[in-house]
Amino acid sequence: MTTKPDFYETIAECEKNMKGRKREVLPTNPRYINFKQNIFTAGDEDQFQERRDATNGDICEKEITIPHTNLYNDQSFKVWDKNIDIPATSVINTFRYIFNKFKKGIFVKIKGGKVSVFLPFSKSKFHNEWSSKVEIPQSFKNLDSFLNSKSGKYKYNPKTVNHNMSEWYANNCLVKYDIDSKTQLTKEGDTNVATIKNMFEELCKNREIPDIEFFINRRDFPLITRNGTEPYTGIWGDNTPLVSHNYEKFTPIISMCKTDEYADVLSPTHEDWARTQSKKNHYFTGSCSDYNIKFNTPWNQKKPTAVFRGRSTGCGVTIDTNPRLKIAHISYMEKGDDQLLDAGIIGNWNNRVRKLSGSSYLQNIHIENERYIDSDGKISFGLLKPLSRVEQSGYKYIVNIDGHVSAFRLSMELGMGSVILLVKSNWKMWYSHMLKPYEHFVPVKEDLSDLLSQIQWCRDNDDKCQEIVHNSTVFFNTYIQEEGIFDYLQKTLIDLKKQMGVYLYNTKSPLSHQIESELKSLTLSFPETTKSFSDINEIPYIGRCFGLLQGVHQILNISQQSSFPTNLINNGVLTLTSIIFRNKMGIINKYRLGKKNPFDLVIKRTTDVHKKLEHIHEAFVGTKAINGLLKFIPNFAYTFGLFSDKDGGINLINEFIPGITFFQYLNGKTFNFDEYIFIILQLCMTIETAQHHCSLVHYDLLPWNIILYRPPKPVIIDYIFGGKVVRISTKVIPVIIDYGKSHVIVDGKHHGFIDMFRVSTIQDMLMIMLKSMRIIVENQRINKTDLYTLLSISNFVSNTRYHRDKFTSIISLKNFLKDHTSYTSLISEPKYELEQRTSKDLFYYVLKIAKPRKWKWLNIGTVPVYKSFMDLGNSRQVFEYIMSNSDEERGQSYFNVFSRLKHCTIPQPNNLLLIYYTVQELYHNIETVKEQMVDFLDRTCKKRRYNGNILEPMSRDVYLKAYNNCIDFIERVYRPKILAEKREKPIEYFINGDFSRLIHAPYTEETFLTPDLIVELLSTSDNNSVDLTSYREIVILILKNNGPYQLDRRDKEYYMENFNSLLSTNPLNMQNNVANVNTLYDLSYKVYSNDLSAMDKSCNLSLKFVEEYTRILEIIKTFI
Repeated sequence: MTTKPDFYETIAECEKNMKGRKREVLPTNPRYINFKQNIFTAGDEDQFQERRDATNGDICEKEITIPHTNLYNDQSFKVWDKNIDIPATSVINTFRYIFNKFKKGIFVKIKGGKVSVFLPFSKSKFHNEWSSKVEIPQSFKNLDSFLNSKSGKYKYNPKTVNHNMSEWYANNCLVKYDIDSKTQLTKEGDTNVATIKNMFEELCKNREIPDIEFFINRRDFPLITRNGTEPYTGIWGDNTPLVSHNYEKFTPIISMCKTDEYADVLSPTHEDWARTQSKKNHYFTGSCSDYNIKFNTPWNQKKPTAVFRGRSTGCGVTIDTNPRLKIAHISYMEKGDDQLLDAGIIGNWNNRVRKLSGSSYLQNIHIENERYIDSDGKISFGLLKPLSRVEQSGYKYIVNIDGHVSAFRLSMELGMGSVILLVKSNWKMWYSHMLKPYEHFVPVKEDLSDLLSQIQWCRDNDDKCQEIVHNSTVFFNTYIQEEGIFDYLQKTLIDLKKQMGVYLYNTKSPLSHQIESELKSLTLSFPETTKSFSDINEIPYIGRCFGLLQGVHQILNISQQSSFPTNLINNGVLTLTSIIFRNKMGIINKYRLGKKNPFDLVIKRTTDVHKKLEHIHEAFVGTKAINGLLKFIPNFAYTFGLFSDKDGGINLINEFIPGITFFQYLNGKTFNFDEYIFIILQLCMTIETAQHHCSLVHYDLLPWNIILYRPPKPVIIDYIFGGKVVRISTKVIPVIIDYGKSHVIVDGKHHGFIDMFRVSTIQDMLMIMLKSMRIIVENQRINKTDLYTLLSISNFVSNTRYHRDKFTSIISLKNFLKDHTSYTSLISEPKYELEQRTSKDLFYYVLKIAKPRKWKWLNIGTVPVYKSFMDLGNSRQVFEYIMSNSDEERGQSYFNVFSRLKHCTIPQPNNLLLIYYTVQELYHNIETVKEQMVDFLDRTCKKRRYNGNILEPMSRDVYLKAYNNCIDFIERVYRPKILAEKREKPIEYFINGDFSRLIHAPYTEETFLTPDLIVELLSTSDNNSVDLTSYREIVILILKNNGPYQLDRRDKEYYMENFNSLLSTNPLNMQNNVANVNTLYDLSYKVYSNDLSAMDKSCNLSLKFVEEYTRILEIIKTFI
């Protein structure tokens, strides 16, 4: 995705574009408002993964033979050992290395002879690893005073400086802190990116290039050392081992210069390519430089003087540490009319702040009144006027001296018809190894001690100098023109490819396999009926409960049999009421279902490829895991399913929850701190319950994904929490929505999206707690007491590696929250010891702080028995009620529940515990239907006559008699069984496995790229464990029941002892640890069966992969 062409055919057009670009807002990445690059730039790992094209090329492609005409045919390029025989995982590992340590880079994929991916990336929420190593000089009060002292003639604007040093980034010793004064965001650019992109595109058009993937360094300083140390020596010093992302293998990183200590692969510079293309009248955005210059000054008309003009780049800040300052000083101090040297600094002083090795203090060049001043104040010189390239070519000798790294101008200077005085340097460019002293240039010592004598040598050896100029001109015309660049890159990439070897991506990723299976599982079920969608009429007046939601679900299922939702809309039973939200990714509409007492729905539609996957996953998570939770607690929105439309959209149907979002509440005038704490406590219990039920990790639990529902009157909610029943009375219910990024375990297998297999006990609550706190401290005025409470609660994360210091002030809390509450930070940053804590731990931590305040909101206590106000109603009765066209039919829907029970085959287990469970469930369901029926009869009493007429309900007594007969029937069937089965033996069950701790899956989605690792995991996994958490849940419900069929004291004590081991087992640990093995086997089979079937087996190279895949499948067959 680009906004403008890579180059223009006239300088005027290019310059016009550059001026217009400063005025225009050209966002190419809608997720980040400060990303206004010409070429789409990924701002996070998700965007990189979406666009990197992890697909395979032709494994059996023929080997490319380098033609004998290639200038580099006889040269061999030494490949770093960590670039040899790399696995497929090296790509994402190298991305993370560059992205997280250096912020930006470019990923390139060449496939089928074309650049199939050219993907710049820049980490939007970048945090460096070295801010603790940087200090303000002690002579300055703060950062502003330091920077203001160095601003020179320019007025210092503190709004353009990021005062959070952890968000600075660097280019070795040069630190970058600039931000936009309005948005307070980092300025993101893409200077020279289009030039590099064009170079590789033209390479593929003009040379045979193998399928290959590599990275390009966006900066001039190299990125990776051969010995595994930090590459930015200015920041870290010499030989500091990598503090992070030290992988066994890396995908090659291409840079424009390096020293022998670095493993980067050298490439022609953007300046080299721009120069060659200006001959074709191609002028690249960013510089619009014109290199079509004729250097035709005759030798005898050139000045016998050495010239240098350049900016004060480089790490050093004095003439002793910066050779450019030193050469300017040498020239300034030279006496006499016949000077050997004309050298100076041009433009503005490049007074960027440096961080030098050996010192933690920030430094820069000491400038006063636009003149360099040394520390003693004895040495002083100013800027000189710049000289054009043509003017410089009027000198016989041109000094080339390093700046920050090699001076890229050397390429041009070799063709300017002057002798190059090349200062010795450890830095190398792509052709440096072919340049020979006194053949292509005249060498100068690194410390410039022989500079003047070497210039004098040139004067004394004029004929030799003309020979050197001839040689350098031939070199320039031979090697560093377009054809030479093509030859070099072709040879380099072919040699690299041979050493990198062949690696394969999974033909279909683990996530794709998961999404595919999730989509297949989304079936439409509903009771057998002669009715159709056209009969949809009145929704029962029973309030939000599990039976109502299930019944509406069945109605929507039957409605999808034909042309949904058009059929319902045309029949007047589904009405669009409003557009809730719309953006480029999709639209969210609110609908009303039913002709009377309508039920509100939300339908989210998207055509975006990535969002479609999220919608499918959310439909699965909702229908297969979360919906079942609503039988127990009201804190989630119900999911009704998914449908596709004729225009390629994916539509997700959810329950609409009335109320404002938690985000609106936190920012609004109705915010109440006491109530906020109560909401956090409810969320703790909600997440703990969900994790024990289905191992939920929401991974997007932010304030806009929580709706605050306020019921008409206070409700009582019971949570089975920490082995107790915690009961609350509340006027506000936080309801969680949007499960597209969530993780759950269903049928013993992990189903995740952001992190497919990772379960975290603290992720969600940490996310919502920190994000909500940030909104409060930035937008609400709270009193001192509340502030003290907030600080106390925030110290839940203190004294850990996540945050070592205790929060003692609002400033310290604000600074922490600013750094750690971006989505990327909340998801990706390690939580260290906090991963051992749970939502329950946070609940009791907050409760301990809150209790002494005796808030009126804090209506929380424990009770001996459990009751769910959501577990009401009968879904089939609701389905029949909605399909009814008269009160008689509606009344019949209740009557049918009692009739069906008496005439169907009801379960009659021999196990006493299951007898209890069966009768408890039957009785509870019948009782709640009866209560709803009585309410219905009361509402329709004015229409009903005692004896009943056609199309009118029967007598009230008839309904109640059916109910009483049903209750009597249950009593006759089950009471004798309860009495008869008193002396059964203990129920046997086996807990195999270590569930004392949560064991994180020893694999990620990327592990499936490495078959050898999968073989090892399969061979060592324990596949004998069984997940008994669903049985544990049933046992708890039986034990906590307080109805007429509750266990008597002796039975309860008996079963509590019988199931003590199961009840004391952590259900989340059990689900997770068992799912680790099940998911590994399931996905391994799917992934490698598919890979094997898709494999091109026509060449020897493929045999290795065939053997690996076959071995994996054989191991799995043994398990099955």
